[in-house]
Amino acid sequence: MKKFLPILILLFGSAHALAEQLTLASVSAQISETQANPQIPKNDLASYAMNLANAQYKFGGNSNEVCSANTFAQQQELAAEPAQESNAPAIEQNTMSNLISYAKTLLNTPYKFGGNSPESGFDCSGFVRYVYKKSVGWLLPHSSSEISHEGEKLQASDLAPGDLVFYNTRHKPFSHVGIYIGDNKFIHSPSEGRSIEVINMREKYWRTRYNGARRILPQT
Repeated sequence: MKKFLPILILLFGSAHALAEQLTLASVSAQISETQANPQIPKNDLASYAMNLANAQYKFGGNSNEVCSANTFAQQQELAAEPAQESNAPAIEQNTMSNLISYAKTLLNTPYKFGGNSPESGFDCSGFVRYVYKKSVGWLLPHSSSEISHEGEKLQASDLAPGDLVFYNTRHKPFSHVGIYIGDNKFIHSPSEGRSIEVINMREKYWRTRYNGARRILPQT
């Protein structure tokens, strides 16, 4: 047994080195994908790389056991360090309360592409435009992409009821819009065959498609 010990040590060392090379290659590939992820700030990539490498090594490179870039982004969002404050002015609370209350009266209205009334049904932007016009008298553009240029840009941590949240649901940025109602939830008109509903923003589908938020300012 003793005469085979050097051979066993050599084989173990080679396997260990190979595992490290495979881990680094896997990390490198995933970091390249991560650089395009807007949910992970550039100055957090180093931390992400270290955490990913440790996890890859611990679990033998099994990507199913390693937290994804989106999970990491969620963990960062929940960290104690506060996000940068937004410059968007606050809107009077009663105004937004009325808006949210009115939006909820339209729950279960069917989705209709191009729809903009309770009778015809709503698409996402038609619903948002209708609620803003009927509840507070503010006019918005016709498409979610156009609406995304209105008002002031917000940090996710600054969201307040009545703000608008945008998503990429059609392989195109800002292709979907909903109204934030508080507690990490928003109300929206989703897609064909469904109806106006309230959704949790932390659900994986929505978390990974989040494009940002805007606060619509009072119109005079």
